Parts: sequence; structure tokens; C-alpha cells
Amino acid sequence: MHLHLACAPPPAGAPRVCPPRVHHRVCSPQVTFETLLMVAQQRKNQTVIEATGVAHQRREQALGNAQVTEQQVAAEMHAFGNISEALALGTTAGLDYICE
Repeated sequence: MHLHLACAPPPAGAPRVCPPRVHHRVCSPQVTFETLLMVAQQRKNQTVIEATGVAHQRREQALGNAQVTEQQVAAEMHAFGNISEALALGTTAGLDYICE
């Protein structure tokens, strides 16, 4: 496929005006179609690229959130272990303490 510049059809009664480099060519439906096809393919590619970027961003955010949650839970478990040890709570007493 060759790269061609397309001309839009002029309004009724207006002369056909092509871009400067196309004056020697006739603007044909085939050229217009090929140009529109290239534009559509580029838009498709750009949409896929943007969607992939958004997906990666969301994945990284989710992984970060999971890491923060994991660290918070580990810290709370460690703190509870320290409290249980300081108060000499057994397993049953520790669970009773949590559930109250």
C-alpha cells in the first residue's frame, strides 16, 4: 500500500482543493479509502496501547495495595503476639480477648 494524501469531497458547487503536494494527482475514492483505513489502523493501535498501559497501571496498584495489606496484617500479628506474651495469655485466653 502506498501512502497517499486524500482529498475530502468539496461542498456542492465548490472547486476541488487538494493539499499542495497532490495537485498533480486526482483524488480518488481508492486514495480516500486507503487513507481512512490507515487512520483506523492507527487509532486501533493507539487504543490497544492505551488499554495495555491502563491494565499495567491497575495491576501495579493492586500489587502495591496487597503488599501494604500484608505488611499491616504482619505488624498487627506481631503486636498481638507481644501483648499476648506480656500479659501471659494462652491461646484460648488470647482468642477470648480478641472476641470481646
